[in-house]
Amino acid sequence: MILHVREARYVRHYVLWLRFNDGDEGEIDLESELDGEVFAPLKDLSRFRRFRVDPELQTVVWENGADIAPEFLQDKRARQEGTRQEGTQLFFGDKRGHSLSLVPLLDSDLGDLVISWSCFVSVDRLR
Repeated sequence: MILHVREARYVRHYVLWLRFNDGDEGEIDLESELDGEVFAPLKDLSRFRRFRVDPELQTVVWENGADIAPEFLQDKRARQEGTRQEGTQLFFGDKRGHSLSLVPLLDSDLGDLVISWSCFVSVDRLR
C-alpha cells in the first residue's frame, strides 16, 4: 500500500494532527524539522499554519513549496509516541539543501526491523 495523508489539522505551535490512508492517525511535532532553505521559513508560525493536503502529492504542503513525505511523517509520529524506536540515522546532504536520510526503525509491537527512508529535496531552479 502506498501511504498518503488524508487529513491534516493544526493543533498548536508546530504540532499537526494527521490521518493516513492506512487508518493511522495522531499528532506530530515538526519543530525539529524546520531547518534548511525550504523549511526554515516555516519557523514563522503564521507561515507554518498555512498548510494543506495536496490532492496530487497526497501529503502536507506549504505555500513556499515545502512538503514532507507521508512515510517520514508517519515514522516520526510513531517515534514521538514511543511505538517505534529510532536506530542509527544515516544522513547525506549538501550545502544547497538536498538531503537523504535513511532511518532504520524497530517496531516495538512486533519486534521486527522496519527499514524506512525519507528524502527531502529542494530545488531553487532547474538548469
